[in-house]
Order: sequence, then structure tokens, then C-alpha cells
Amino acid sequence: MKRKYWTAEEEEQLIELYDRYSDKDGNFLAYKVKKKDLISGRNIMSHRRKLERDWNITSIGSSRMISHKIDYKAIYEAHLSGCTIRQIGKDFGISHQSARTAIDRYKRVNGISSTEPKTGWTSEEDANLIEFVMNNTRWDGAVLWVNLNQHDLLPGRTKVAMNRRWIKQLKADYKWDGKTWVKTNVPEANVTTTKVKTTRRTFLWGAFTIESIEA
Repeated sequence: MKRKYWTAEEEEQLIELYDRYSDKDGNFLAYKVKKKDLISGRNIMSHRRKLERDWNITSIGSSRMISHKIDYKAIYEAHLSGCTIRQIGKDFGISHQSARTAIDRYKRVNGISSTEPKTGWTSEEDANLIEFVMNNTRWDGAVLWVNLNQHDLLPGRTKVAMNRRWIKQLKADYKWDGKTWVKTNVPEANVTTTKVKTTRRTFLWGAFTIESIEA
């Protein structure tokens, strides 16, 4: 019986598999994946469909396709150097529309919003990512990344970058309780106590005495 949904654990395994079998341009090298590395009960086509449908990742099914690949990085670097789209198309033997598509795709895969790649994650980005995860998690703890549309993407961050940030850095601090993600490593508040010194007069053996008490 064909399974309909990917579990949260399977999605994490899929991203790990993609990290292991991807090239510098962000393509998934499906033809290199060994049978023993496939996620249990799923064939290579289901892996490719999941990555292409939900993560916008291009799969390369055979080594012959490598020789016909567009050099996205070289095209993007030519774009940064000031070459026009038409000039890039002429130099690389492709249409100007293909050149524009290659530039956009390279920027999307590498999380580039301008001429510079994004660096470290800010606390505001993390908060927005956690909010999305909180509002888009299924009953079994699987994050519905398929719901991450263009409007929800953080500026300069791809869907893959957001998934990796959640899985590799943020998720360890949370636990799914069946209804929501609960933060597990909340730091204990530093409680300080202030001692108050008071004085007390007592009458002992016919005389008054004064003593100081700290509480």
C-alpha cells in the first residue's frame, strides 16, 4: 500500500540525503544514490518527486545529464561582473530568457537576495521561522513545509535554508507534545534574595537588650 504522507523523521532523513548527494549548484544527484541509502519503503522516484514538488530542487537522473547542465554559478558571476542578460546568453550559447532564469535559480538555491549572500540568522528571522513551524505542524509532529509559499519565505532565505535552520539548530530546543512545540531548555531565572536587618528590643532580667536579626 502506497504511503501518502512523509513523516517528520523521513523529511529530516531526506534533507540529510540531499546534503550528501547534491552538487555545488544545488541539484539532487539522484543517479548517485545507493539503494541502501534510500528511505525505507520508498523508491528513488518518490525521493525526486518530493524534492522537486515541495523544495523546488532539480533532480539529475543520470550522469549523461551532467554534460548538458547549465553552469549557473558562472552565469551568476558574469551577471555580477556587469554583463547584460543578452550578452550572457550569447557568451553561454543560451537564450536571454534562459540566462535570466539561471541567475534567478542560482540566487534562489543559494539564498541570495541581492549581490551578497545572507550570513548569520537574526533573532527576528528565527522567531518568524518558529512561528511558521508552530502554525504548520501536523498531529504527528511533521512540519508541513509544503505550506511554505512565496509570501512566507524570509527575505533572502530559501525553503531548504529554512528547513535546515529548523532541523539542525532550532528543533533541538523544542519538543512536540501532540499539540504544540514546547521549549525544553528554558534557562532558569536567577533569583536573588536580599537580607533585611531588623532590630529587636527584649526585656531580660530586669534590663532591656537590643539585638540585630537578618532575614
